[in-house]
Amino acid sequence: MPASRPLWCFSVRVAPEEEEHVCNELHERTGSWPVVRQRPSSRMVWVECYSASRSRLRRAQRQMRRAGSRLRFVPHEDWAENWKKHFRVQRIGKRIVIKPSWKRHRARPGEVVIELDPGLSFGTGQHPTTRFCLQMIERLCDRCSSLLDVGTGSGILAIAAAKLGFAPVLAVDNDPQAVRVARANLRKNMGGRLRRATVLLASLESLPSSPKRAVVVANLLADLILAQRRKLAALVAPGGFLILAGILTRETAQIRRAFWTLGFETFACERTRNWAGLAFHKFERRRRR
Repeated sequence: MPASRPLWCFSVRVAPEEEEHVCNELHERTGSWPVVRQRPSSRMVWVECYSASRSRLRRAQRQMRRAGSRLRFVPHEDWAENWKKHFRVQRIGKRIVIKPSWKRHRARPGEVVIELDPGLSFGTGQHPTTRFCLQMIERLCDRCSSLLDVGTGSGILAIAAAKLGFAPVLAVDNDPQAVRVARANLRKNMGGRLRRATVLLASLESLPSSPKRAVVVANLLADLILAQRRKLAALVAPGGFLILAGILTRETAQIRRAFWTLGFETFACERTRNWAGLAFHKFERRRRR
């Protein structure tokens, strides 16, 4: 955004389990992708949305009717610096490093470095659900080949998969802005290796069930996962893996039951704060019930 234009910030303080719902609602009402901040010692998170249109943010504030929300003017130079200070070089798993463009990092042997700036789309590695998906992709990279990333957002999972050796990698999202951002991030990170990964504008429902993938990743809300469970199951090859995130801890048992009946056993489960990530292994042959 040009430095000459004034910027406004709408922020709302919410519980972690409300974070994704509020982010989605803010994006729908403003057309801008929110950023999420949380102090290490705090149980609450701040969801912030920046725009040059004060009236657009004020309208969103009135429509959402959230207690404790605020709208403030932010000088551009302050916005730029405040934005940057919340994002540092992150290490995830044994090999993955995520860095914003303004940070320097000397890669160690074997490291997979992903350069990703926050704010353009969901997925910067800070959220527990994204971190779980990245850890599982790294864990499976030596035993699986193809990967499908459903709801790719920033493209971070697809980039990590391609850099870790998965091929082919297909990333899909039903949001045109997210697809543009994911493609740009892919070009920036993959250089001449773009044939490894493709980003398409598509909904989960429209995806053909063939070819099936060795790994399917879906960082989505539990309601959508449950509604599309048969479709997700059909996309996974026999003996393959399904990685699910965006799930609240209280929803874990329901997700496990739903996919057990479809021929999946739990391969890994991780809980961080109120969030859970689940990875399933698809039986080679359907078990008798």
